[in-house]
Amino acid sequence: GKQEDKKPEKPQPPQKDTKPPPPPVPPGPPEIQPFQARLWEGKEVTVRVVVKSTYNGFPWAFMINSEEDFKRPDNFSVVVETESAGAKYKEKDIPSLSQYFRKNTVLFVTGTIVKYKDGYQIKVKDPAQIRRQ
Repeated sequence: GKQEDKKPEKPQPPQKDTKPPPPPVPPGPPEIQPFQARLWEGKEVTVRVVVKSTYNGFPWAFMINSEEDFKRPDNFSVVVETESAGAKYKEKDIPSLSQYFRKNTVLFVTGTIVKYKDGYQIKVKDPAQIRRQ
């Protein structure tokens, strides 16, 4: 009686638990730091911004800056447009954006990176684009 190699009839299912599954990719755009904004110009990302200064002097927008001095080359600006996002914040009973976006608040701002003069910014038309930590 010679031994026969018994071949399994069905291909074996892949072994489980051989490799850990890849980490789940968070849905939506990648998260970056303000100084990386230049690399993502024209793309939709989420920028983690720690509020260092704000400016309320424009009628068309409330500005949030990632640097105390917005003229610094690495400054990143979040432009909260008055007509769109500003109006929606008012509807949410947030009368003062300066208080809502206090210094050192951590924000996750999603939008398209735009170059403006020497810096980079995201224009915010909807409060849903900004998540406060």
